[in-house]
Amino acid sequence: MEPGSTGSRPGRTARQDPLETVPEALREELRHLGWLLINTPLPASFLIGKPSRWRTTVSPGQVYATVAHWRAFCQWWDERGRSSLGECTPEDLRAYALHLGSDRGVPRAGVQKALAALTRMWALDSSNPFPTGFCEPPWLSEGADDYLPAGSPAGENTTEPITPETMGPLLIWALRVVDDFADDILAAVKRKDEILAKVNQTIPTPEGLAALKDYLGRLIAAGAPLPSMAEESRTRLAATYIAYLTGASVSQVYSQVGMGPWREHLLAANGPAPILTGLSGTVDGVPWKEHIDYSEVRALKTHLATAA
Repeated sequence: MEPGSTGSRPGRTARQDPLETVPEALREELRHLGWLLINTPLPASFLIGKPSRWRTTVSPGQVYATVAHWRAFCQWWDERGRSSLGECTPEDLRAYALHLGSDRGVPRAGVQKALAALTRMWALDSSNPFPTGFCEPPWLSEGADDYLPAGSPAGENTTEPITPETMGPLLIWALRVVDDFADDILAAVKRKDEILAKVNQTIPTPEGLAALKDYLGRLIAAGAPLPSMAEESRTRLAATYIAYLTGASVSQVYSQVGMGPWREHLLAANGPAPILTGLSGTVDGVPWKEHIDYSEVRALKTHLATAA
């Protein structure tokens, strides 16, 4: 085996164990926290209010980077004559953040990653049965901006802040979407999943084709618009939805589009495809929508996640 390579990945330089250079007095505490980092997910409740990039666990590649941030803190902590993470106070963490940004000149993004690593260390420590007592980082309650260096010579952000007059209504409607509309949206998501599951298992049968022809014939005879779904800047026949209603297969629906007697009508489909009616959410006592359409479900699910 060549020097500097691993047995299973020839030619790849082996990483140094980040714990080797951790001060001896802090090594066992950090070793335990490293074990938790690899084997124990954070409580899901910890993620409430955190940015979307936060996860209960980190990827294997991020384990090394996270422990490296911990190691750097421990080296700084040891230089101050401390022998346990449990001795750390919020004032000490403020001093460390200042040390990174001012003394060492670490850029804003680098300090942000270091503080995030310390936040994860506190979360892992405080949620396990044998905590070291590492203190809660003050930036969790105070916000991180005061602990980060400026992101540009003009300051951390030269963009004008969003005014309260704009943010107020946005927040109000985000809350309304979550509190008032979520039940309807989630029910529509479930219904669409059921539709897709059923149609995916449907095979072409003479009975399904007969039911499809009868359904299409009745709609066209009544002059009713055929169910459609939005697709970018145009609409098209909601084939999956029609297959679900009739028991036909999707291929049978498309065969009617290409070869059936109503081809021109089918290609011009522009009618609704409701999958949920009688909605419970209201605005000023009036239902917020008449129904949720098949083609709306994906967008509404995204809006709900964004509002949450």
